[in-house]
Amino acid sequence: MAFIAALATVLCFNQVLSKDFPKPENCDVPEKAQLEEKLDQLFRNLPKEYLVDGFRTELYPGAIFLEAGTVSRLDEFRPDRPYETFCRGNDTVTLFSIYSKYPIRMTIPWRLCSSHNGTIVTSVDRVRYEGELVMTKTQAGTQSKITNLMPVVMENIKVEMTGAGETMHIIAQMIGDIVSRPVRVLWTMVVTSTFEKTLDKTLETLN
Repeated sequence: MAFIAALATVLCFNQVLSKDFPKPENCDVPEKAQLEEKLDQLFRNLPKEYLVDGFRTELYPGAIFLEAGTVSRLDEFRPDRPYETFCRGNDTVTLFSIYSKYPIRMTIPWRLCSSHNGTIVTSVDRVRYEGELVMTKTQAGTQSKITNLMPVVMENIKVEMTGAGETMHIIAQMIGDIVSRPVRVLWTMVVTSTFEKTLDKTLETLN
């Protein structure tokens, strides 16, 4: 089941990558400085961590449970290249690139029906994302949204477990085997989606 979910996610990701997006157009953008300042402010106000409730599930019915996960150190991302602002139809688009030189970590608590518990920790050492700030003018005003966030660099993804103890070593290995493969495949998708939501929610607080 996990393999099927992972495969479906990868196929969906490939479809997004192969999608034909409208081409950028040269145009005069008088508010370019304000857009870039908005992005600077956005990255300065990112939260240290973000809750991912989608992990709350029974990994094995009645026996192995996963709780809500947390993605941490999102506040370490900083712009690493100049912004590029252009027009796309009626929208104004600012392309950005952000990089974290610190490991980004996702922590997922687990527990057994016997009350033993611990955490599954996945991390990636170096991460760079590219994405777009899209400004759309409507009758109600100007709407802003982060779109097309894509991982460009993700190095050395790790999966570890804590909390099993000596007597639970074998069970811990079983849990690790169950979750490590889908986590390695889905890490990019889950964290990217979570990060895009975090950027959008933070952007809303600045508008």
